[in-house]
Amino acid sequence: MRRRAWAMAACCAASVAFGASVTNGSSVGLSSPRCAPSRLRLTVLDIQGAAGHRYWEMALRNVGASSCRLQGYPGVGLLDGHGRLIADNVERQSGFATPSVTVARGRRAYFTFAYVVAGPCFPHDFKAYGLEVYPPNDRGRLLLSTHGALEVCDRSIGGPPLVYPIRATKALSS
Repeated sequence: MRRRAWAMAACCAASVAFGASVTNGSSVGLSSPRCAPSRLRLTVLDIQGAAGHRYWEMALRNVGASSCRLQGYPGVGLLDGHGRLIADNVERQSGFATPSVTVARGRRAYFTFAYVVAGPCFPHDFKAYGLEVYPPNDRGRLLLSTHGALEVCDRSIGGPPLVYPIRATKALSS
C-alpha cells in the first residue's frame, strides 16, 4: 500500500513538472475531464518540409482552470478563402499509439498535420486558406487562419493530407 501511494505521488509530481503526461487508460485515482474546445488554444509551432511534403507541428494549449485529457486523433479540415470546408478528407496516419494525454493548466499536447505540396502536382492541386481542428471526440472547432494559401497536391497524385494522433511531447515517434 505504501509503495502504491508513493508511486501515485511520484506520478503526480512528474505530471505537474512536465505539464502533459501519458496514462494507459486505467483508472488510478480521479481522472481529468476531457478537454473542451473552449479550454484549448490552437497554435502552429513549426513547419518542416522534405521532398515535396510539409509537416506542421501543432499544439493544443490548455487555457482552462485545471488539467484536462485528450486521446486519439484530432479532426482536421481544410478551408477555402471564404472559410468553408473543402471537400477533401484529411485522413488519420496509422501505425501510431493513441495514449490518453493529461494536459495541465497552461501546458500543451501536440499533433502533426502533413500534406504534399502542389509544386510537383501542378495542375492537379488546390488552395486552402485555413484549417479547422476538432479536439478528439468533440464537435467544437478551433480555427486557424493561414497567412497565404496552402497549395495542396490533389489526393489522386500526392495522396491525402494526414493527421497524426495527440501526444504528450513535441517529438513524433511510433
